[in-house]
Amino acid sequence: MKTILDLAPGELATARSPSSPRRMAAVAGPRPSWGKSLVALVVLVLCATLGRSAHAIVVADVDVPDTIARDGHALVLNGAALYEASIFEIDIFVIALYLPKATRSAKVAARCDAPLSIDIHWTYSAGLGDIYDRWRETMRHNAGADLPALAERIEQLMHVLQPTVDGQTWSFDYGLERGLTVTIGGAVVATIPGQDFCELLVRGYVGPSADPVLRRGLLGKR
Repeated sequence: MKTILDLAPGELATARSPSSPRRMAAVAGPRPSWGKSLVALVVLVLCATLGRSAHAIVVADVDVPDTIARDGHALVLNGAALYEASIFEIDIFVIALYLPKATRSAKVAARCDAPLSIDIHWTYSAGLGDIYDRWRETMRHNAGADLPALAERIEQLMHVLQPTVDGQTWSFDYGLERGLTVTIGGAVVATIPGQDFCELLVRGYVGPSADPVLRRGLLGKR
């Protein structure tokens, strides 16, 4: 039996037009470069305006702060987006990217030469099987020729993934000396070393193989 996370692109419902009173949306299912169809999603992009004053924006009833402090570092919201399963019009998660200084460059955002954070606010509960294989395959593919150096750390992340819980937040906080700290529901579950691993994670959301609408949202582009 298919879950809403296993729908093929051909099963997408028609997206609402930008004039829809509920929200602006665009059909943009994941486009992995290895040619397999993954999750078919409607992506709602709610971009953060660069240089906003400190307050929260609201995305699908989720408060997304304009600024956060992680490990003593002040970070600003670079962009945010909502993933929605189109056929059922169910919100899946809100994702936000925080950097020391806002940028619209994917290359700059994925350099991981300074602290950064990615927060995923889940708005839908799903079993581990719904995300494990997809995350693992995507990260291994995006690693490319660097896979031998990254494979063990990819498995380290896969080992700590959990079923998603509506209302729960997953945070990926990167520090130059510490590496990437993974926090699920307020509990630290892993610290994964290496600037290269941080780059791999961020490229999955803003790099060339990322969903284009999601990429625009996290880079603050309308």
